[in-house]
Amino acid sequence: MEILRIEKLNAGVGDNIIIRDINLKLFTRESILLLGPNASGKSTLLNSIAGNPRIKIFNGSIFYNSEDITSLDPVKRNEKGISIMIQNPPRLRGVKTRKLFDKICSRHIKSIVEREKEINEISKALQIQHLLDRDYGHGFSGGELKRAELATLIFSRPRLALIDEPDSGVDIDSIIIMATVIKDHLMNNIDGMILVTHTGGIVKYIETSRSYVIYNGRIIYEGETSYVLSKIFSEGFRSLLESR
Repeated sequence: MEILRIEKLNAGVGDNIIIRDINLKLFTRESILLLGPNASGKSTLLNSIAGNPRIKIFNGSIFYNSEDITSLDPVKRNEKGISIMIQNPPRLRGVKTRKLFDKICSRHIKSIVEREKEINEISKALQIQHLLDRDYGHGFSGGELKRAELATLIFSRPRLALIDEPDSGVDIDSIIIMATVIKDHLMNNIDGMILVTHTGGIVKYIETSRSYVIYNGRIIYEGETSYVLSKIFSEGFRSLLESR
């Protein structure tokens, strides 16, 4: 059964079309990779699905559980279970990390004790307990900020998880920690996941069935993850463009 279907999507920022004629499907209980070089349109596509108001949909459609959500605002999409881990999380002065986590958890957990238990459990798994009483993002390393952002995704209890470049600009220890938490605390509780990467660092630790490759704003290839990765790592993204 399909959880997500994108048809002939053209989207961008302002008058600039960034992604063109995108067709993509995600089936229930499936995790897929979205790969491509820098500035290829990966984040634009993910933010289009999440409903980021900065992204303008020029034409095409996005269906979630057979419902057309192309014009739905991001809050309602989130309420339906679509959540995104963004690539460059903001740093929030005056907002304590624990308070932010508690606010997100309170949408699903009414008990203060149970919220605190979940916050402590996920923070321990992500090794960010020492950050809970700091302003969110301030004084965090790159890996700590990515791990904190993953925590916000998990606390939102998504049905469709959109994860944008968790392995970009972080060390191998952070990548392994995030991959472990995604497998242990996220993948068993969602209907589907799209994982974006251009380095491929995290794919050694997370199993996905299919991969889409986006290049210059267009999907140029769809196929089995193992073949796609071997082709990219040995010959680069252009090899898939040239093999079409």
